[in-house]
Amino acid sequence: SNRHERFHRMYVEHTGFQPPNQHESVEAFQKAAQHTAGDEWPRLDAEARDEIEVTAGHSAGRRDVSDAYLGSSR
Repeated sequence: SNRHERFHRMYVEHTGFQPPNQHESVEAFQKAAQHTAGDEWPRLDAEARDEIEVTAGHSAGRRDVSDAYLGSSR
């Protein structure tokens, strides 16, 4: 959907790496995120998710919402 594409784009623009649902496993995602952003990746992931959750009309911290669009990062 357009929403999925928009949130995917927002995530990549903020973090510099692809969201979990673009990888074959959580482990593969974490390895790629670490490779791209180092130890900052969890902070970048959390910031992008907060922004996307609010944009989707929910409160920041609603990881069930961002997980639905991006996949879980943990």
